[in-house]
Amino acid sequence: MQAATIAFLFPAILFAGDDLPAQIDRLIDVARVEYGAPGISLAVVKDGRILYAKGSGVASVETAMVVTPDTLFRIASTSKMFTAAAFASLAEAGRVDLDKPVREYAPKLQPCLGETTLHQILSHTAGLRDDAPMDGPHDDAALGNTVMSWGSEVCFAPPGKIFSYSNPGYALAGYVLEQVTGKPFADSIRDLVLLPAGMIRSTFRPLMAMTYPLALGHHPKDSVVRPYPDHAGTWPAGSLFSSANEIARFMIALLEEGRIDGKQALPARAIARMEKPSAKALAIGRGYGYGLQVFEEDGQPVIRHTGGRIGYGSVIHLLPAQHIGVVALTNNTSIANQLVRDVARLIAGTVPISSRGAASHPEPVPLVLRERLRGSYINGATIRVALAERDGGLHLQFAGRWFPVQRLGPDRYGAAGAAQLSDFRIVNGMNGEPEYLVAEMWALRKQQ
Repeated sequence: MQAATIAFLFPAILFAGDDLPAQIDRLIDVARVEYGAPGISLAVVKDGRILYAKGSGVASVETAMVVTPDTLFRIASTSKMFTAAAFASLAEAGRVDLDKPVREYAPKLQPCLGETTLHQILSHTAGLRDDAPMDGPHDDAALGNTVMSWGSEVCFAPPGKIFSYSNPGYALAGYVLEQVTGKPFADSIRDLVLLPAGMIRSTFRPLMAMTYPLALGHHPKDSVVRPYPDHAGTWPAGSLFSSANEIARFMIALLEEGRIDGKQALPARAIARMEKPSAKALAIGRGYGYGLQVFEEDGQPVIRHTGGRIGYGSVIHLLPAQHIGVVALTNNTSIANQLVRDVARLIAGTVPISSRGAASHPEPVPLVLRERLRGSYINGATIRVALAERDGGLHLQFAGRWFPVQRLGPDRYGAAGAAQLSDFRIVNGMNGEPEYLVAEMWALRKQQ
């Protein structure tokens, strides 16, 4: 694509006279203002090398230390791809069987947990609830203590039944990893994934991360998050510290069948396992491999994962057919989805294509359907909604409020203003009756 065409696609940001780095600089500058992020670090890889890496803004509004591509950020749920990579590598080495019940490796687990497989856990089909506590103990024993404290309340659906994103599932995987390797989780990931990938500063340990230039997390109003949130019992699900430059190396491995700098850093078959769709998030129509979303956008395959936690946001966006990858890290809770899309499109020379299907025509939910849909839907103790008859129509109760529900299509419904539940689907069981409500990446099971 010629520069003039690029300028046409992004008329408010790019100019035909800019070179490629200058165009990316402008995209970052605009995004940092839009997201209100004190700092952004971004890297681009193409054809097995780092094409661009730069920091913008500050690591802390109090110190004004500048962000560089080597500044560490906490990457939240994007960490899951590293936990998944460890198991994919162990499977290739014959040290674990991903299809065996995890009780084979951790025999003291509560029975419903022990029946799940690593394949189900890594693909979010183990039927485990979701939650993400930010604060807790900080020692290596915390992961095992957390997982071993769980009872049957963690299991809300039969294993293998339905896709539902679960942070506790990845904590469970981290505990199993400890049992298999005989090492603390953080050390296992370091040895199996981080060091082979040349990610020498990346770590799950906050006290190690603090010895390097580190971006502090910020609230939306640009105040530093205090005290520093940490819970070692949740590290495998979302707590890696890394930099744009070091994640760029891992993106190269994902794009180049495990090779980095021309050498085999991670097993090629392990990378293929991670990138193969194993489940589908029905509400958004995206596949999920191991720690990676897999879908199509702009008419080409995309691999992506995002992460958000108090004070930090992250996203990787890969175009495998063109060997292009983009990572963006922020030190507030913004996830720079549009920024990485725009940068990837700029590098690839692609034109945005609308992914919207046929326009929906909202209509009232018929009485016969209202009677079938009414009830409570839950995912663990803290995620629950209700569908009930109110004011002559179906309403959804969420976060203490009621929202009118309209039918958008077969088994698809909308509740305008209800955040993640503004567009949801109903999945029927074998008896043809509603069994799950699914929205975005989560499923909630109907209570009998």
